[in-house]
Amino acid sequence: MKRNDPVFLAWCAGFFDGEGTVGVYRHAPAKWYTYKGQRRPRKTQPRTEWILRLAVYQNHVRPLRLIREEFGGSLFYRASTKVWFLVMAGKRASELARAILPYSVVKREELTTAIEFAELRHVAGGAWAEPKRQAKLAATLVLLKRKDPREAAL
Repeated sequence: MKRNDPVFLAWCAGFFDGEGTVGVYRHAPAKWYTYKGQRRPRKTQPRTEWILRLAVYQNHVRPLRLIREEFGGSLFYRASTKVWFLVMAGKRASELARAILPYSVVKREELTTAIEFAELRHVAGGAWAEPKRQAKLAATLVLLKRKDPREAAL
């Protein structure tokens, strides 16, 4: 399967609409780092940053492996619930969001907001361009997740 194949992307979008989540989370970098095999404390505390994250949950691992082959990500198994999940963050998450956006129905607004969020970082060349805007987009994603599914018009 190819990343440019519209049938594959439409399948990914449908699968993601049903089984996926879009989120923006605060991430505090580690207080320690490893240098030449030794654990050392950071001299200055790095600031907390926001991370875009997409995840897809499924009982069967095969569809998740197909998505991972094309877009990357980390695959995990939660034994307590017997569920597999594929997690993508940062650049990989924004690449998947851009690829499936034209085919998405249910999560179109969330994906659009996620792409807009990801673009904020790229504008400033790695640093966040507008902290207030990023916080507003994160809040928008939370509201979109709480939206009643019966309100969504097809």
